Amino acid sequence: MTQEEAKAPVRKTRVAVSVLPFLLLVAVAAALIVTRGRAEEEPTTEIQGIPVRSFAVEGAESGREQSLRASGTLSPIRESTLAFAVSGVVHILATDQGDHVSAQSTLASLDPTPFRAALDQSEAQLVFLESRSSRSEQLAASGAIAKEEFDADVSERQGATARVTLSRWNLDRSVVRAPFAGSIKARFVEAGEVVTAGTPAFHLIATDSLKLEVSVPARDLARIGASAVVSSPDFPGLEFPGRIDHRPVSADPRSSSVPVVLHLENPGRSLLPGTIAQVRFVLSSSNRKTSNAARVEVPLSAVRTTDEGPIVFRVINDRARAIPVQLGEVRGDQVSVQAGVSAGDKLVLEAPDRLRDGDLLTVVQED
Repeated sequence: MTQEEAKAPVRKTRVAVSVLPFLLLVAVAAALIVTRGRAEEEPTTEIQGIPVRSFAVEGAESGREQSLRASGTLSPIRESTLAFAVSGVVHILATDQGDHVSAQSTLASLDPTPFRAALDQSEAQLVFLESRSSRSEQLAASGAIAKEEFDADVSERQGATARVTLSRWNLDRSVVRAPFAGSIKARFVEAGEVVTAGTPAFHLIATDSLKLEVSVPARDLARIGASAVVSSPDFPGLEFPGRIDHRPVSADPRSSSVPVVLHLENPGRSLLPGTIAQVRFVLSSSNRKTSNAARVEVPLSAVRTTDEGPIVFRVINDRARAIPVQLGEVRGDQVSVQAGVSAGDKLVLEAPDRLRDGDLLTVVQED
């Protein structure tokens, strides 16, 4: 074997060794390309929970003051539709819609000409008949005329007196006056318009004080005091003291509620009749049927009724846990929970019908 032939296998081995890293690099690159392609072809799926609203249960102090809230519509304590008592032509309009007027102030009047003429005529006739009846009395006393003739003169004089009274009444009623202080809600007539007796002229409402009628559970009536606090969403932060006008005498058998009417002063006439107002009654503790132990209240919309009893869904580690609860009194849209829920628990509000114990949740809003 020659020397060149002996060196040939060595050169081949060196070439193979130098090519091997390059081949390995190509293989790794191909594997990465394949893996990336598969990742793009197979997108990852993210598990979505059931969207819900949640809230944290607030604590209740032992023996705390209890209150009852209700809402209603404010209305005038007094209102009246004022009309002309006699027929005539509208002569003067002294006020308009939105004006505030005092008691006995003139709102409108008819043309007084025919009424004054009728009064003048009846008064003149009364003067004549009084004079004639006086002479008849003297003649009847002397026997110059029969007593029946004198009685007829007296009767005519009395009739004339009545006509004078009626004429004065018609003249006085040709003017529309405010029977109480208030505001003109509406005006129905125009100057120069011919009206008949009974034609509405104004709608007057008393706005210095208002009334508010609300419905409360009949079982709480005995615990409501004579006073309450009224608030309006139109005036945040302001409270108006109210007093119960009269106690209800009957209840609605369908809802077991009773109407309660409150009166409240309206300084500056800031509150408007027809708007919504809320009232808060402080409930007395003398007749409480519940113990003084601490209780919590939750919205009724957080409670689900099942065949096994009422439950709530508690949010624990982003999952729904069905918790049996023992309920107490219902007050408006709140219910007291005697057992099963503690202050600070996070509960689901208005749980969807499909929600079940253990379901994954996505809290979209915390109240």
